[in-house]
Amino acid sequence: MKKKDKLSIAIVGCGRVASFHASAIKKIENLNLVAVSDINESRLQSFKFELPIAKYSNYKEMLFKHPDIDVVAIITPSGCHFEQAKEIIETFQKSVVIEKPVVMRPSDGELLIKAARENKVHIFPSHQYRFNKCVQRIKEALNKGELGDPFMATVRMRWCRPQRYYDMDAWRGTYSMDGGCFTNQGIHHLDLLRYLCGEVKRVNAIFKTFGSKIEVEDTGVVNLEFENGSIGVVEITTAARPDDYESSLSILGSRGLAMLGGWATDKLLKFSPDPNQEELCSENFSSAYGYGHVEIYKGVYSKICKKEAEAVKMSDALLTLRFLHSLYVSHEKNKWIDVADNEESCKLGIKDENLLKQYRLN
Repeated sequence: MKKKDKLSIAIVGCGRVASFHASAIKKIENLNLVAVSDINESRLQSFKFELPIAKYSNYKEMLFKHPDIDVVAIITPSGCHFEQAKEIIETFQKSVVIEKPVVMRPSDGELLIKAARENKVHIFPSHQYRFNKCVQRIKEALNKGELGDPFMATVRMRWCRPQRYYDMDAWRGTYSMDGGCFTNQGIHHLDLLRYLCGEVKRVNAIFKTFGSKIEVEDTGVVNLEFENGSIGVVEITTAARPDDYESSLSILGSRGLAMLGGWATDKLLKFSPDPNQEELCSENFSSAYGYGHVEIYKGVYSKICKKEAEAVKMSDALLTLRFLHSLYVSHEKNKWIDVADNEESCKLGIKDENLLKQYRLN
């Protein structure tokens, strides 16, 4: 893509998180949201934005009528991401921002990287938790050695997703288009583990379903070992009742402890090297999405218009996806799995054509 000074953005999918993308776009001077699309007419018309934008029930029509669009944000069910991104990249030669998880299977991610390279466009994964103020402070502390040598990391996510949540849409709670609590809700925490603590060497996972009638897990525990020799434990559930309680990540080092928490990982709860940092580096999110989408879109502008680095590389997001799949493989095979083997789950992201066609354009 040739260098530009301003970018026109479109959104495909007008669900809850779309408003956070729109708000982030509006905050960046050289980005302009010009159009949105959703196959659900009611949801499309309910989408509100402060400035005039075009609305389409068919994103292909939107792209044909607005050839000036530079970037398309894909905020649809996870199982739709791959097909939509591949078409938008190959047919329309547009860069894409993709909500988490970028795709359901690492092999699909490799295909998207190849397509983007061949069509000279970019893929921008939306791992916005990395830019929470408390996360950035811990990243700085680890880089500077303030915690010493890390030896253990722990994730605990205790959220509530009742049956009515899964009953809202047919794709929810399915292996083909959603995944369970580790794929949908926990993917951010898995990404933070890699971002802060480095690559994971091997994992041993057990998944179960306790709180809802769904085919995927709503509870799981993982033991893991990092490449640097440190160890960790991940506990994730959406079967907590009756509310969301905790979303925490703690890192123990030879010189101290850092603990991120709050219900949306927006607080620096403990920072033993300098407790004064705890209040300074805490935020108060009104939703679990946080404020990090602004950094994602700053990265879009930096990469396309200034030829500088994006906020999160697609190759980096793909490593998180491989880490995720290693957990499912471990559960399926009931044994320790080496992440570097790049095994893919026999269930997660396997296409269900009957389900997927409900979300395709006619």
